[in-house]
Amino acid sequence: MWYKTLLVASLYTKSAVRELPEPIGITKIGADEIALAKKHGKTVRHLSILKNESGSFSALIAPVFLDANDFLAAVQANFNAQKIEADSFGTLGYYGPGAGGSPTAQAMVADAINLLTGCRRPIVLDHTAEFTKDLIKENWIIRTDADLKDMEGADPEYFEEENLWLIKDRDLNVIDEIQNKDKEAMIGVWR
Repeated sequence: MWYKTLLVASLYTKSAVRELPEPIGITKIGADEIALAKKHGKTVRHLSILKNESGSFSALIAPVFLDANDFLAAVQANFNAQKIEADSFGTLGYYGPGAGGSPTAQAMVADAINLLTGCRRPIVLDHTAEFTKDLIKENWIIRTDADLKDMEGADPEYFEEENLWLIKDRDLNVIDEIQNKDKEAMIGVWR
């Protein structure tokens, strides 16, 4: 997912993006988190989130607790989906096979036809976008034994479960703050 995000970030910003933040993996999502998601009508998906604004961009790869009726919550098996949001058109969603025999064969045949017919789709990366941690703001779900009371936006009472925190409306800097208190904390986005 990191390489796909790197490519999409480059195309999205029209810049040669070579580095992204370390992904937050799904290895710390266990049966307790899946049960919690179901209890709250949510589904957990490992997503890549990008935001581009005025020559700056933010990127995040993390587990996201989505409302079960969210377009991205319904993605199954070897399918990929993309949701694009903009002020000018609202929300668009794209969904289709992302791997497997037929999709891979179709992509290879399309590439071969393009090569044989001289069809070129030039990619121009003529901008310079700077990475920033403050464009993406989310609500975060954290499972940790550490005390997070002193963190801005921390709500220890949102969830009934022990050692579970909601941190409201914080940018990507919150990840470093949490990991400084507990490197083993489960971190996810709560939507």
